[in-house]
Amino acid sequence: MNVNFDPWQKWHSNFSYSGAKNLGYSTGDKLSSDARSHTLTSKFSSDSMHLRKSIKLPLSSKKIEIDQNVRYNVDFAATAKMSSLDVDKTNYQTYATNFSMDFDMSSNFRWRLGAGALYANYVKRKKNNYIAVNINTSLEIRF
Repeated sequence: MNVNFDPWQKWHSNFSYSGAKNLGYSTGDKLSSDARSHTLTSKFSSDSMHLRKSIKLPLSSKKIEIDQNVRYNVDFAATAKMSSLDVDKTNYQTYATNFSMDFDMSSNFRWRLGAGALYANYVKRKKNNYIAVNINTSLEIRF
């Protein structure tokens, strides 16, 4: 299920939910596989917005004028996975968020700067819980 709407003039959002239930039985009606999952996601993004700013160079009186288009992207996802088999490893929730900015430096260069975090919470085995953090950047050269 997806819901899309534009809360402001240049901002767009998307909310979605997905769920799955997979059961498998072997001979003798014995449960051999059990996997259930639920996922909620939300995304916010912007159209290109004009950014104009001047930055003073260190140890100099000169200023650099920055005049470019910027796009923002933010997303969040929450997933719950459950199973009655192997409950230590298969019953957990994850929460992830990411943020990025796309700068159109010129007609041939686009620079992306982003960061994110993920938290995993194991229901039965707390020692498996973890937090992951990422910082990323990329430069796109277009011809």
